[in-house]
Amino acid sequence: MAELIARMAVMLEALRAQGDQRQFFHATYLRTTIAVAGDIERGGFIDPEWVQRWDIAFAELYLDALEASLAGRRPTRPWDIAFSAAASLPALRHVLLGMNAHINFDLPQALLAVISDDELGDAALIARREADHRAIDRALASRVGAEADELASISGPAPRLDRLLRPLNQAGTQRFLREAREKVWANAIALSHARRRGPDDYSRRLAQLEELSAAKVTVLQAPGQVLLKLATTGFGVRLPGGLHKIALAGQLTERRWTCQDTARTRQDTARTRQRGGTLVWHLLEHREMKRLARGRAAARPGPLPQPGRPAGTDLLPQIKHIVVLMMENHSYDNYLGMLRGRGEGFPLGADGEPDVSNAGAGGEVIRAFHQPTTEQFYGVPSQSWHASHVQWGEGKNDGFVTSAVDLQAAAKAGNAPRVNTSPEAAVTGMGYWSESDLPFYYGLARTFPLADRWFCSCLGPTFPNRRFLIAGTAHGLIDDSPYDLLDYPPTGTIFDMLTEHDISWVNYHPVVKDESLLKRYARHKRKMIVRRVRSAGRTLPAMTQDVQKDIQFTADVFPLGLGRYMEHVRSIDQFFTDAAEGNLPAFSLVDPDFANYSEENPQDIHKGESFAAAGHFADLPLRRARRVLRPRAAAGRRSARRRRGPQRDRQSQPAGNGAAAHPARRGQEQGDPGRRAAPVRPVRVPGPGGDRVTVRAPRLRQLRGLRPHLRAQARRGEVEPAPAHRAGRRGPFTAGRA
Repeated sequence: MAELIARMAVMLEALRAQGDQRQFFHATYLRTTIAVAGDIERGGFIDPEWVQRWDIAFAELYLDALEASLAGRRPTRPWDIAFSAAASLPALRHVLLGMNAHINFDLPQALLAVISDDELGDAALIARREADHRAIDRALASRVGAEADELASISGPAPRLDRLLRPLNQAGTQRFLREAREKVWANAIALSHARRRGPDDYSRRLAQLEELSAAKVTVLQAPGQVLLKLATTGFGVRLPGGLHKIALAGQLTERRWTCQDTARTRQDTARTRQRGGTLVWHLLEHREMKRLARGRAAARPGPLPQPGRPAGTDLLPQIKHIVVLMMENHSYDNYLGMLRGRGEGFPLGADGEPDVSNAGAGGEVIRAFHQPTTEQFYGVPSQSWHASHVQWGEGKNDGFVTSAVDLQAAAKAGNAPRVNTSPEAAVTGMGYWSESDLPFYYGLARTFPLADRWFCSCLGPTFPNRRFLIAGTAHGLIDDSPYDLLDYPPTGTIFDMLTEHDISWVNYHPVVKDESLLKRYARHKRKMIVRRVRSAGRTLPAMTQDVQKDIQFTADVFPLGLGRYMEHVRSIDQFFTDAAEGNLPAFSLVDPDFANYSEENPQDIHKGESFAAAGHFADLPLRRARRVLRPRAAAGRRSARRRRGPQRDRQSQPAGNGAAAHPARRGQEQGDPGRRAAPVRPVRVPGPGGDRVTVRAPRLRQLRGLRPHLRAQARRGEVEPAPAHRAGRRGPFTAGRA
């Protein structure tokens, strides 16, 4: 690296002496090379030796082109166009022209110079290489502001429009580095396949890449704001008919880039234009992050997992996507207490039934019992701060029946919200479900790591626990009052850290059908205004009476600005689309429909389980889905799924329904305001012994995106339709036996 830096410094002096416009990109490249060399010395990469070899190979391609141009020879077309740009162009324009030529054309070649064709098939190795690539992008992005100042000092005052758009240009440059990465790796894989087929095919594909890169540089030479052009035309280039990577159970595989992908890219560009351009929202988010950073300035962060590496270093490069689904209000024993062979569930008595109990209102013994139905009672058991602490009973876990009885009495007296006041509901906290009720969850529990002593962060309701999920603190909140969701934690949230370290994230949630993103934000903004009005008038009884939970997505438990909302909040439809197309972000937080599919009472828990099953199979290629529930190791997976829960700190005594006669439809119980639930349908999944069992899945509009994949696999005999659950209605597809 020292020799490379010295060589570049000598060439820079010569360019400056001649007043050559190529000095602008060269000087920027030299400074960033020095920055990368410093990160290598500090151990900021997983494989610093490989990064050094890669950086040198990358720089050599540029220096060869520059030396050819200085000697009067014609370099490759992208560099020829960039080098011959008018000297009157702003310095920033010359830098961006050089960046486009160098990244689009040279970087795929540099990757192949330091990664063999056989190594490209090693998923774990490529994950480490991509992690180091992201680390370099972070180092470059951190210098955007300093480079803008340096260029301004060289080229003099910029035009007024350029000065106004400077923050946007800086944000756009950072986004360019991030979004170009995927296309560079796709082109490198395409060139690798061509190299395997022979030198002639490799030369042909490299010529195609040269033409595409040259065309991109030519477009950027036209008058106008170059970053705005990139925002509308896209970042980088992609070889036609090329290959791009998808994650498949820990193996690096490829999928051919087709005309459908090109059409989809054009559709995405059109949607970007309709939203006013993603750079605008990126700029707003950047400003929001700066404001939040000022509030975190006094916070003292804890130690890093590996103090020798900088914050944001990817310590799990083999994991490409983390998907978090957090459901509502059930303990381990309530759902998995009867799971045998794994975890610590119920102790069983001589009769084979759980040997745990609580005292009833009259002192009678109420043993844990199997629920006769998957539907729940309205309002009981309660998850309020007070009721939860009564249930906990200072660690004795003996208050599940008495808390429900007390709540029913208060509701009858008009001193508490409406709840089901039947005798069966009073003992609902002692009920549990088994594998016959929750076959999909039991299949997951037998296959993946199981947290049998996972307790909720806060012994209380939804809002405090969802705050803990994303911030590690409830920030003093102990209830579900929406007008208390206006503060912000002093140390920020996990979303702040993800954004700060350039790690992509999205919070997916159900939305109103066919409603645009801007309309959804307008509705969200109106809700925030109502919260502020209620907070200001909370001393007035009319302001706080009959206030209901209004949460729509988890990130909503702390204030979210316009830029962050537009950048990171998406519909659940989009989750299924992104999962099917392999476009999930690094971190996804998926929220259910809290009114119907979150498993909170009085919902049917089958619906929540069906939502989890739909999300699980959406994030997994269906040709592998038939194996995933087998009781086997799942090492090397490229996508990590985590069902966060429970929110309740009731390991020994579950929350459920009563032991006596139960009505057929608990959704119409006394005190239930009544809510029409979405229709469900059966989905057959593998059981513990290999036989298929059936769970009900929602007939959701977002599942349509998966149907073409299922049909294709059905034609190949990999899946088979499940029988329709009603005469005349077509059943869904299901994974077949392995």
